[in-house]
Amino acid sequence: MILAVVRHWSRVVPSPTVTELHSALGAVWRVTSGGRSYVLKRHESLDRLDQEQRVLRHLAEREVPVAVPVPTDDGRLVGDGAYTLAPALPGAAPTIGDAGAIGRALAQLHGALADFPARIETYSMPHGQLPLQLVHGDFHGGNVLVSDGAVTGFVDFANLCYAPRVHDVARYLVDQVLWVVARPDEREQSFRAAMADLVDGYRLTERERAELVPAMRASARSLAAWLRDTPGLPSDWPSIGAAAVSWIDDRL
Repeated sequence: MILAVVRHWSRVVPSPTVTELHSALGAVWRVTSGGRSYVLKRHESLDRLDQEQRVLRHLAEREVPVAVPVPTDDGRLVGDGAYTLAPALPGAAPTIGDAGAIGRALAQLHGALADFPARIETYSMPHGQLPLQLVHGDFHGGNVLVSDGAVTGFVDFANLCYAPRVHDVARYLVDQVLWVVARPDEREQSFRAAMADLVDGYRLTERERAELVPAMRASARSLAAWLRDTPGLPSDWPSIGAAAVSWIDDRL
């Protein structure tokens, strides 16, 4: 079935090899052909896909490392009704030691998003009295790529929303807490160092720093509810999400 979908891009990938990638919801594949690599993604909703692609083109023009999907053979944005194909970005998932570089790159991303010339149709996530702007919306370790200590790619902009900049910073740190709760004695100290590196790399304002932990608490609760209520996820993920909420409440 997936090979039939890929044939919508036969000019780009004439002799494709397809491998399913790890994804919580199982909707991403790597497609290779002629020494080039692409990522095929199935979208649950197409409602905001066009505006997401306009944002990606805007970011690419400002030299933010993102992958803009390539058109199908007949010039459409999606193939087979729900799929996009984009060049694979270099790099791998970050380690906890990459926090400073990620903070600097996230600040660059936010600067480019703030310059997007039109308002998109999406939701807002206010927090305190901090100003809102367009942000990634689901900025965790699975959505950023790093190579040799530098960020080489941002992916998955399906959750673009209007929120304070600290929203994305908090979401990334909550993702790191998920790893801490598995082995708190081994990882807590390195997490605290990474948290400081991320904040310093980004150069949060004093107001944003004051709101960071409350934003982490809100983000952790939202994530825990999603892990609890989304079918098809690994059985231990809901308990990990709940443990992250408790850890942030107790330790931060």
